[in-house]
Amino acid sequence: LDKTGWRSSDTAELVFDHCRIPASHLLGEENHGFRSVMKNFQTERIALGAMAVGHATQALTLTLDHVRDRKAFGATLFDKQAVRQRIAMLDAKTRAARQYLYHCAWLVTQGRDVVQDVSMLKALTGELVNEVVQGCQQFHGGMGYMRGTAIERLCNHVQPELHAAIRVTKDLGSAAVFFAILLAGLIWIAAVLTVWSMVYYL
Repeated sequence: LDKTGWRSSDTAELVFDHCRIPASHLLGEENHGFRSVMKNFQTERIALGAMAVGHATQALTLTLDHVRDRKAFGATLFDKQAVRQRIAMLDAKTRAARQYLYHCAWLVTQGRDVVQDVSMLKALTGELVNEVVQGCQQFHGGMGYMRGTAIERLCNHVQPELHAAIRVTKDLGSAAVFFAILLAGLIWIAAVLTVWSMVYYL
């Protein structure tokens, strides 16, 4: 399939028509395929978060090199305070997202339940990478929109792919966060009622 972005990653349509698989070729447990796929999504979302942070970091590197060399109105773009402030804020957000990414990866290594965290990570980094890359592209002026430039290629990769990919995750992530908060609230209420009943009967 001819994609707009991620062109080095092949995507194809698979058709299984009258395809019979021997029972001896079964992978995993029968009738538990969906569960296995959903479990794999947790590490996949971390990988997508890492890709987003990597794209954002590369965009910042390219932009810093550009604004230090590009001269306008008698000085380099980097000499403009507003330019430095904007780049610094994008860099700060990217660094914060990177630390959250490391935290989620650490949780996985500890065998913790990470559904809530990785859902929020993917939603966060999916939005952030678009903000950073598109913001960096603006500093390149018209050349940033030209085919063949590194910043244009980054924009071409992240905008159609990651931005579209986070839509479902944001909805599912919001649901995961909601139910996590709801569960914590129910546990708190149960604890309060337990203590109250103990005090009442005493």
